Amino acid sequence: MSDASGVVEFLAVAKGPWAVVAFDHTGEYNAVIADNVFGEPM
Repeated sequence: MSDASGVVEFLAVAKGPWAVVAFDHTGEYNAVIADNVFGEPM
């Protein structure tokens, strides 16, 4: 779950590629799916 500004952090995971799915827990928006997502150190 992200914070109020939409930021989420994952620690100690492989660079990718990843398939990412985002759900809106309020049900106002449809889910979003993205593939070939690569992590970026911040």
